[in-house]
Amino acid sequence: MHKVPNILSSLRIVAIPLLVFSIILSSQPHDFALRIAFSLYVFAALTDWFDGFLARKYNYTSDFGSLLDGIADKLFVVSVILALVAVGYIEGWHFLAISLIILREVIMPAFRQFLGDYGIKIHASPLGRLKATIQMLALGLIILTPYGENFSFYGLILLWIATILTLFSAFDYFHKGFKEYN
Repeated sequence: MHKVPNILSSLRIVAIPLLVFSIILSSQPHDFALRIAFSLYVFAALTDWFDGFLARKYNYTSDFGSLLDGIADKLFVVSVILALVAVGYIEGWHFLAISLIILREVIMPAFRQFLGDYGIKIHASPLGRLKATIQMLALGLIILTPYGENFSFYGLILLWIATILTLFSAFDYFHKGFKEYN
């Protein structure tokens, strides 16, 4: 049972190419592809939540599991964002939001590694989890853009809220990390 979180993270990674392909295909008038894209997205988002839940609740944590989950999370978020940009669902000023999100996705693992080299481990905060939840909702709604502009509209609003939370949670993480470092 202790390997289930790692299996879920691995499944999320394996699902990414099919998810991206489905998003790209769904931008054409292919309703079936859109249903597949959204279903895969929900599956991947749930594996993200469920592997973290199991790891925390039953203490199924390991260095490998933390690494695998982090890689799966980053690949998942960045791949979905890039697919949504490729099909034109995210454009214009919204590039600023996704740039900040991707920047955080790249910088945080490097900072975690830096802290880890000094034996410092900072756990995800409730603010970070809220950011992740809103970000997942935002991207899910944006995937549904072909079903109507309301999905895109509310998805992009949530994307900006997630971006603001991204900045606050990154600041909080850096503050805690440097406090422990000094």
